[in-house]
Amino acid sequence: MASPVTPGTELRLILVEDNAVFRRAVEAHLMRHRRWTIVASVDNGDDALPTIRRTPADVVLLDISLPGMNGFQIAEGIRSIPNAPAVVFLTLHDSNPYREQARELGAAGFVTKDQFVARLMPLLDVIAAQQRAPARSTP
Repeated sequence: MASPVTPGTELRLILVEDNAVFRRAVEAHLMRHRRWTIVASVDNGDDALPTIRRTPADVVLLDISLPGMNGFQIAEGIRSIPNAPAVVFLTLHDSNPYREQARELGAAGFVTKDQFVARLMPLLDVIAAQQRAPARSTP
């Protein structure tokens, strides 16, 4: 899980999306509606993991179909990062096999591109609230 976010702070996001028009639309939407901070934006799979490893972030918004490594390969690599950011798939591929693979990789969410306006903000609110919640110790 990503580093803790204290109340009143912003989620730090990394956006991995090869479609420049869609990437700019997501960036504009995030900045217009919430105070999220986009700490990095990557347009291909090969640059994604190095960027994620060196850039502190709470959430990675990750496309599945990318030049170079695909989103599932990147998500697998993210799992090995200490204090790994949460992964939210943001994709055109709305099928059960893709959703199942995302679940198996421990994704915090799966949002189709045609639904990102309606579904991404509520999902980021949930992730932020979970990260703000104090860790529970087991007796």
